[in-house]
Amino acid sequence: MQASHKVIFNTGITYLRSLITVFITLYSTKLIIKALGVEDFGLYSLIGGVVGMLAFFKSALTSSTQRFISFNLGKGLMDEVKRVVANSFLIHILTGLIIVLVVEVIGQYFITHKLVIAPDRLDTAIIIFHFVVASTFVTIATVPFDAVLNAHENMLVLAILGIIETVLKLLVAIILSYIVNYDKLILYSVLLFSVLILINGIKWIYCYRKYKETKVSLVKDIDISEIKSQTSFAGWNLFGAACSMGRGHGIAIISNMFFGTVVNAAFGIANQVKSQASFFSATILRAINPQIMKSEGANDRQRMLRLSMMASKFGFFLIAFIAIPLIFEMDNIIHLWLNETPKYAVVFCQLLLIGAVIEQLTVGIKSAIQSVGNIKKYMILTGGLLLLNMPVSYFFLSLGYKAEVVLYVYIIIEVLSGVLRVYLTHKIVGNLIGFYLKDVILKILVPTLFSIAACILMTRIKDLSFIYTFIVASSLFLLVAYFIGLSKNEKIIINSITSRIIKK
Repeated sequence: MQASHKVIFNTGITYLRSLITVFITLYSTKLIIKALGVEDFGLYSLIGGVVGMLAFFKSALTSSTQRFISFNLGKGLMDEVKRVVANSFLIHILTGLIIVLVVEVIGQYFITHKLVIAPDRLDTAIIIFHFVVASTFVTIATVPFDAVLNAHENMLVLAILGIIETVLKLLVAIILSYIVNYDKLILYSVLLFSVLILINGIKWIYCYRKYKETKVSLVKDIDISEIKSQTSFAGWNLFGAACSMGRGHGIAIISNMFFGTVVNAAFGIANQVKSQASFFSATILRAINPQIMKSEGANDRQRMLRLSMMASKFGFFLIAFIAIPLIFEMDNIIHLWLNETPKYAVVFCQLLLIGAVIEQLTVGIKSAIQSVGNIKKYMILTGGLLLLNMPVSYFFLSLGYKAEVVLYVYIIIEVLSGVLRVYLTHKIVGNLIGFYLKDVILKILVPTLFSIAACILMTRIKDLSFIYTFIVASSLFLLVAYFIGLSKNEKIIINSITSRIIKK
């Protein structure tokens, strides 16, 4: 399969997975909130926010290992690939143990002394925390398997496992709905941990049987120079991930100090909406990212830059077409989804979605800089800017501003971060700013304006269901994006894949 066709095929597979998991996850969340209640759901969202942190760490570690695997695959050096995987196993096991130790010590103190939690739920919060920490270790230790699957562009297996995991989480939600004589919050933590063990176990068995580079010796294949190289790159990647995590979970903790767990329930709902909407755009990055790394490994920087711009543009298209009507119709969506609207939920969902859409504009830029490997200065400056969310948010909340001010700060800093990412990557890679403005910004403007105009018009017409807003705005966005936002070659590739699918 040609590389361009493989990208589109993998995008389609992951996109289908996203469509399935979005609806199942949203329904599962509705059942979970009903089973646990708003207060306990807010408590789990607060403590389980470490899972959100875990997602950032996993993403950073996976992309770091994948970068080295894909880079060497691009050069055709299979012995190097095996050495990368072997040393990656050791690095991630040790990293998992260190993170568990640090998080256990700091986390328990923070829960018992700093967070606003009802005294009768404090013991439950500690138990939940232990399960979340255990989940952290399992996920980090199995990162090399995700990296191998991504580097080999095996999106089909990742999609199947993702769907199985989502269905199992739906079963967990259904089970909780029928439990009476047990602490549902503790049971929820136990069952989620069990699902995690099962999915990662299947992934380990598959990779071990499918890819020979996973059959390694942690003694024979260890290379200190390789460990130093991977650790340095992963360390700066982790720094960037930690800053992103601090931005996301940090503002939730600060909000809890001022408004209690009710505001964390709203954050939990908003993060669910954001993560499911982001699935659509994350598909394109998973499909294109290995090709970006391989292109740089093959010394084809022009192709690497083209793919990076394509990732940013497609990433924006695949979240904006659903996010824009969602933002305009959020009140109706939340009411239909949850039957009643928790405080802050609507405005939190709207603002987080705006931030997610803006973030996608530079998602390919991140991959470009990682493929080159010179990320130290980039991570320090962009990560430091993201961390400003916490002190700035605390400042405004201490002045008496409403809870949503933290997300206005989030959006403003995300815009500034995007500008900084483009500038720094231009300085390192070269010939980027003009390329980016022409191939990304100018291409997304017209479909975005058309979609916003359609939403404004549709929401002002009384007696129209929000479904009509979605149909009109999304269809118009995709139509304009196809004719104006895509290049001639991109249209040819999409048309070719579409015709092949129709024939089959």
